[in-house]
Amino acid sequence: MGGGGAAGGTKKTLAILPHLLAGIFLGALAAIAAWFGFWVTLFTGRSPERIHDFAAGAIQWVMRSIAWLGGLNDEYPPFSLSVTPA
Repeated sequence: MGGGGAAGGTKKTLAILPHLLAGIFLGALAAIAAWFGFWVTLFTGRSPERIHDFAAGAIQWVMRSIAWLGGLNDEYPPFSLSVTPA
């Protein structure tokens, strides 16, 4: 079995820190944007596409980072809010 042992896990944790810090910040912004989006949707009957895309991009960013940290994906997650279809 290959595996980097504890040193590999420590390196991976340090490498993902920028993503997790950005994810915390983006999560707070996405929550605020979703709150505004709720009110816009309530009064106009239409969900703002840009707010939806921003919130979805923030969630996908955090999930890509967690998947990489957990070993579910080998590719280092990009710093991107782009929404990828399911």
